[in-house]
Amino acid sequence: MKHGVGYVFLRIIIWKIRLSPRKVALFLASIFGKLAFRFLRKDRKIALKNLEIAFPDKSLEEREKLARETFRQSAMNLFDAMRTRKNVLSEPPIWEIEGAEYFEKFHEDYGGGVVITGHIGCFELIPGIWKRLGYKIAVVGRRLYDERVDRLLIKQRESMGIVNVPSDANPRVIARLIREGYFVGFLMDTFTESVDGIQSRFFGRETRTISGPIALARLMGRPVLPMAIYRREKYGFLLKVLPPMEINKTADKNADIADGVLRANAILEKMILDRPDQWIWYHDRFRDVKSPFA
Repeated sequence: MKHGVGYVFLRIIIWKIRLSPRKVALFLASIFGKLAFRFLRKDRKIALKNLEIAFPDKSLEEREKLARETFRQSAMNLFDAMRTRKNVLSEPPIWEIEGAEYFEKFHEDYGGGVVITGHIGCFELIPGIWKRLGYKIAVVGRRLYDERVDRLLIKQRESMGIVNVPSDANPRVIARLIREGYFVGFLMDTFTESVDGIQSRFFGRETRTISGPIALARLMGRPVLPMAIYRREKYGFLLKVLPPMEINKTADKNADIADGVLRANAILEKMILDRPDQWIWYHDRFRDVKSPFA
């Protein structure tokens, strides 16, 4: 947002969403998502291309239906993310956890560690939920395009006691947090050239994938803990924790990282396929694949 008007408009939207009853906000988000699918042609085109890669056996009609629902779900997730504090602290809770025993055992064995997830569901709720339950939580996030918007997001996280770490921070900062008992969350599912990455297979295509979380876990001799959050019917959420994924630590560092990234991608695929309508298919994930439909 290069102009102050856009930023002020965003602040007004956030203010209105936080004041509105959640059901009203989500109803408006649903309408907004449907309109976005209709008018954001470039994003719609990317979504349909990505869905063709992931679901070659689906008909065009089926892929269009899934893409349309993806835009609707994303809008609702965005509106809920603006209400993160309220959603996390709601009584009774509007979220449930499946697989909490994996998190608790990991905490018992290691204290803290690397958490991997993706842009699935309202992922911004994940750190807040664990923080509410009494754990030390930090998140690694890319600096946003507008410094003022970035500050808004960081302020929201810090208001819940979550430590925000920019993705270009020295890895030693993250390692120190983990040694102090923090669970540090990483989003591993998008294309980026601003942080360390390697080519790895994702939905059948070789594409650049973030490797830092795997390299860090290997360095510290700990597994990574995968999880994702899904929107449920009747306005609730399910936070699903998977078993820890061990990281090899042999004399061949690069091979260990490549193997870990490949297996992490497979887990991310599984988490996405559990609810494909809740992933960001409109993200240009395969932009470095020269011939995606060859």
